[in-house]
Amino acid sequence: MSEKDLRVGEASPPVGPGQLKVCWGVKIAGSKRLGCGEEVSDVRVIEEVNRLINEFMRRVERHKDVLLSESNTPFDQVINKLNSWLTLMETKIKETSDEGIIRMRRAMINIGEKMLTLAKQAREKWLKTYRRELEKLIEGGLRKGKVKVIITGEPSNKNKSFGIYFYARNITIIIIRVANSNSVIIHTVLVGLRGGTDIVIPRLFGDDVLKPMRYGLIMTDGSIDKRGGYLVMNTNQLWQSVMWILTWPGRNAMCIASMNLNETNVNIKWRLTAVDHRNEVESKTKVAEEVSKLSDEEFLTFLLFTIFGDGDINVGVKRIGLTIGDLKHELWRASSRG
Repeated sequence: MSEKDLRVGEASPPVGPGQLKVCWGVKIAGSKRLGCGEEVSDVRVIEEVNRLINEFMRRVERHKDVLLSESNTPFDQVINKLNSWLTLMETKIKETSDEGIIRMRRAMINIGEKMLTLAKQAREKWLKTYRRELEKLIEGGLRKGKVKVIITGEPSNKNKSFGIYFYARNITIIIIRVANSNSVIIHTVLVGLRGGTDIVIPRLFGDDVLKPMRYGLIMTDGSIDKRGGYLVMNTNQLWQSVMWILTWPGRNAMCIASMNLNETNVNIKWRLTAVDHRNEVESKTKVAEEVSKLSDEEFLTFLLFTIFGDGDINVGVKRIGLTIGDLKHELWRASSRG
């Protein structure tokens, strides 16, 4: 089946009430996937499930040129960007004699080459396995009502998040209705890519630079893994991937975590773990407290990385903006400079 054979979207809903089995999710020991618990019969809940599935189908239709093509893949843009950037870095190395800058650029090239290898491996597996499973999931599963849809959260309360999950052998689709918002986030988790690779990076900056860089990354897209105490970043930005690894010298684990199926594009999400810095950061609240102790110069570095993470820069009107939610605002109050 080619991408032209698939017709999805709001005009032709994939399912109707009663066709799919919808059940509440239950945890299964030893498995990362949810199991099917009590079956759902509430028509209003099933309608909300169908609405979210229709949104998924609509986005697949919109991006079918990369999702369902026999030659194009969601990884092509990342591969092209990395190739261009690596070529530029090789050229830049020849333009300087500063040993510090050369070491930094060589480390960046090392990171970029590892990412490129992972992206190429993912591309190959997409064409061989994932694309076919996605087609089968839609045509043989959703349309014919042969997929179990597992739900979590509060479907009837728009002020609470609500998620639905359905699975193929190597693909997990997660659709989240965001609380207090009309936004819908769609993740496609690809089984078999999470092994990734490790990379070891030397220390390239002093504490006066490393600290504010780390704080800026942690306070935006960084997080602390609650189970292992590892510092983690999940990002679709290539520059954040490179800078995160440079900021945490030593061993870092790198893998492609998932894809985000957005309105305007399909983003590849990278998962980066600072393996050699386990339990070094207690919480984001503690980081906010440390930010308040930075010197003026260090605070500017911190601010730069927060703007790159959560902000936007409009060169035309010479404006820099920073958008954060209520929860993050509460954290930031501790580091406010007045």
